[in-house]
Order: sequence, then structure tokens, then C-alpha cells
Amino acid sequence: MAYTPIPIFAAERDAGLAELINSAEARIVRCYSKVTPATSPLPTCDIQLVEAALGSSRDQFDLFPLHAVLATVGTNKNDDVFDGPEMWQARATPVDHPFNCEHNPRKIIGHITSSFAVDEEFQVIADTTVVDDLPSKFHIVTGAVVYRHIKSLDEDLEKESADLIGSIIAGEYFVSMEALFSGFDYLCVASDGEQKIVNRCKDSAYLTKHLRTYGGTGVYNNERLYRVLRGIAFSGKGLTKKPANEESIIINDDTVFQSVSKLSITSGANLMNEAEKIISLESKVAELAKANTELTSRLSKMDEEKVQAQVNEFKATIAERDASIASLKAEADKVVELTKANETAIATKVEVEKSLIAVQAELNIIKADIQKTNRVSTLVDKGVDKVEAETIVTKWVSASDEQFADIVAMQTELVEAKKMSKKEADAAAKKAADEKAGGCGASATDTETDKVGEVVADVATAAVETAVATETPTTSTPATPPEAEVEAARATLANFLGGLLGHEVASE
Repeated sequence: MAYTPIPIFAAERDAGLAELINSAEARIVRCYSKVTPATSPLPTCDIQLVEAALGSSRDQFDLFPLHAVLATVGTNKNDDVFDGPEMWQARATPVDHPFNCEHNPRKIIGHITSSFAVDEEFQVIADTTVVDDLPSKFHIVTGAVVYRHIKSLDEDLEKESADLIGSIIAGEYFVSMEALFSGFDYLCVASDGEQKIVNRCKDSAYLTKHLRTYGGTGVYNNERLYRVLRGIAFSGKGLTKKPANEESIIINDDTVFQSVSKLSITSGANLMNEAEKIISLESKVAELAKANTELTSRLSKMDEEKVQAQVNEFKATIAERDASIASLKAEADKVVELTKANETAIATKVEVEKSLIAVQAELNIIKADIQKTNRVSTLVDKGVDKVEAETIVTKWVSASDEQFADIVAMQTELVEAKKMSKKEADAAAKKAADEKAGGCGASATDTETDKVGEVVADVATAAVETAVATETPTTSTPATPPEAEVEAARATLANFLGGLLGHEVASE
């Protein structure tokens, strides 16, 4: 199968796709599958055949054998279709191609040793099977070896190999297949699932611009559009941690190849004829490797930009949350300060109130003393004896100012009555003395005068008590106004005094 450029039709040229269709990037297809060590035990009768297929011996401890699904009939995530007959024809092309790490042609870690087809039950499909008898879906499985570099002069390389093999055993790696092709057709899938393949020719070439690979949407006339690869040649595989093909599966056990005894071993010599058919493809390996490196770099940059964008978003979110936390903390500090200030104010208020109560008590005492002094002074000014005045004020300390005014008036009248009765008593005594000149002992007039003083005092006290009592508010209306009672008491006192003295005393 000699390599020839993919023919370009007028519709594709007019759409500006001629260069893209034959570019290195568009001529390479990748799919991925998980890799697994080929270490499981096999039946004795099949060991030699499997070891030959793996291209290694169990005794070659400097080689680490493994195998993986390289490709599967069907579509991949790039809308490319691996057709069954095309896959079957290309099943031997992977053998003797390099096995690298992350598609880096400068980092070869081993090589492909075998390639064969298995059905969905992992039964080996014999090489003698005719195309018509192929299952609708099958896989291409490849065996390979990784160089262990045991006892290498380069200790770093030996360690790298050991770490790599350890990661493979741990299931951290996948296999990435690369395939070249020399042409393609179209697969159209209707909304009801009906499929049809349209051959690519000048009349159908207008569909190319609708393929996703060439910048289209992958949809035309409400039908899903796929690219069916023709002239496939598998050019190698790489070890990668970025799988993409969900159809690829893991092979964990060599015993799944139950019909391995039927395997027709494809050796390097048997591939010579195939190598002649694809000799022109060899010249493209370096170019494809370079293009693959560029693509890997571009993908890595895109991943870095995406990660950086996420980091920036996280930083912005963290900064916003830090600002919110700082604001809340400031508010909390204010609340604490206000609470402390409020507690201090409450304590101060309590102390002030206590001080005010004490001061008020002292003021009340002072006011009472001042009031007592003033009242005693008022009575003394009216002629009441000081001791008697203090007794009266102490006894009537709860009397209101109005009540005390009445008491003062009563005491004033009493003082005046005492003065008048004494004067009249003196006059009567003188008269009696004149009439009874030479008499001895206390006269009747003196005795009467003393009695008048006692009676006047008693009557005055009763009158004061009556006046104070009448000043006390009651819930019922008094029969006689307090002023009238006071006047009545005064009149009674005057008449009484007049009777004692032998004449009438005019009341006010």
C-alpha cells in the first residue's frame, strides 16, 4: 500500500480545504486505551505462541512486556470512523514501530512486537477469516516491550525506567495510537438512527466542509456527519496519561485470548511485503512526530491557560471572602466595644443613682433641719417660749406649711391671751389688795389667775390639734370648712377666757 496524497475535489478547493486535507495534522488520527502488563499465567501449550506474539521471552528480564487495545471498529471523539474491512486490512501495520512516551519521538521507551484482532469476547480472530465473516465490531490488540535499562551506565535512566514501569503496573498510563490514512468517505446518520455511507467524489465533496475535523459543525441536512477513514496504516503508539477513546478497554489477563493457539504469528520477515507498500509513509514519520510535538505543546499551553484562569478565579473568590471576613470582624469588634461601653455606662448610672439617693437623703435631713429651725424661730418671734416652741415643732413635724401657719396663729393668740389675762389678773389682784389691805397668804385672785393660765394652755392645745386635724385631707366632704372650725374654736376660747375674767373678749 504505497502512500499517495489524498485527491482534492473542486468543492473542497473552493472551500479552502486543499492544504488542510493533506496536512500532517489532518492525516493523523489518535485513539487511546489503558495498558496492562502481560504477566498472567497461560496454559502450557500456548506459552510459546504467546511469547512469540509478544516478541519476548519470560527469561528476558531486561524487557517488560505489555499489551493493550490499539483501536476499535466504530467512531471516536473526533467524528472519525474506523471501518471494519479497513481495520482488518491494517491489522499487521503496527508491528516493529516505535513505542514512545507522550508522543515524544526523542523518548523511545520500547517497540511494538505483535498485532492481532479479537472480537468483543476477546476471542482471537484467525488471519484466515474472510471479510464477510468478520464480526461487526472487533479490536486490534498489540503487544510491546518496554526497555528496563537494567544495569545501565546511566543511573538516572535506569531509575526513570523503573518509575515508569511502576506507574504502568499501578494502572496510571494509557496507550495512544497513531494512524495514517490516504482517503476518506462520509457516514451520514439520520435522527432515527438510519446510517448510510456516501462515497467521496466530486459530486459529494461539498460535505467535507461540514466535517468537524475541517471546521464544520458535524451536521448537514439534519443528519450527523462522520469521516470514514480509508487506506489506514498504524504508525506507532505512545504511552500517555491523557486517555480519550472510551471504547478502548483494559486487558488484565492473558487468558482472555482463549483461542490464542489459532493465532497466526506475524513476524518481521512476513511484514517485508507490507513494508514495501508503505515505504513512502516512512518519510513522513519525522514530519508527523514534529507536528505531534507541536500539537502536544499547544494542548499543554491550553491546559495551562485553563488552569491559570481557574486559579485567578479562585484567588478572586478568596479575596472577596477575605474582605467579607475582615468586614464582619470589624463589625464584631465594634459590637464588643459598644457592649463594653454600655456595661460601663450602666455601672456608672447605678453609682450615680446611689450617690443621688445619698445626697437626696442628706438634703432631706438639711431641709428638715432648716424647716424646724425656721418654724421654731417663727414661734419664738411670736412670743412663744423657745423650749415650748421646739416641743411644738417636734410634735407637729409632719404638718404642712398651711397647717403650721394655723398653729402659729393659734400660738400667737394664746400668747396674747396669756398677756391679757395676766394684765387683768394683776389689776384684779391690785383691786383686791386695796380692798383687803393688810391681808396675808395667797389671794383668791392669784389662784384664779393660775387656773386661767392652765385652762388657756389646754384650750389652746386642743384648738391647735383641732386645726391640724381639719387640714388632713379625707375622702368625704367635711360638714364644716376648716376655717369655720378654727374660727369657732377661737370664739369658744375667747368666751371661755371672758367668763373667767368677768368680761367678754371680742373674737375676730
